[in-house]
Amino acid sequence: MTEEELLNGIIDQRRGLAPLLGWKTLHIRPGMVLKDGEVSYRTPVSGDGAGFPDLLLVRPPRIVIAELKSKKGEPSPEQTDWLDILSKVTHPPEVFLWRPSDINEIVDVLRHD
Repeated sequence: MTEEELLNGIIDQRRGLAPLLGWKTLHIRPGMVLKDGEVSYRTPVSGDGAGFPDLLLVRPPRIVIAELKSKKGEPSPEQTDWLDILSKVTHPPEVFLWRPSDINEIVDVLRHD
């Protein structure tokens, strides 16, 4: 089974395991880039986004983050870094809806340890 087949088996909105079991799913697909006649695929990310795992699955109270690989596939160093740091998270995520008027709250939250 390829990584793509595994991904589709999990998130397909009609037959995927996650939607059938009530999970909301997120997978960010790379876009095709044509440069100097060569086609490549890149996922447009900012910050430390390179290597972020393939899937974010949410079914309260749980959030599951997963990297997918084929049987022989190996994670890149960036993927390994993400998996390592995410595996150390011990508290539920904080969730916010922020607007420009919330700048003081944003500063407070971001300053808080």
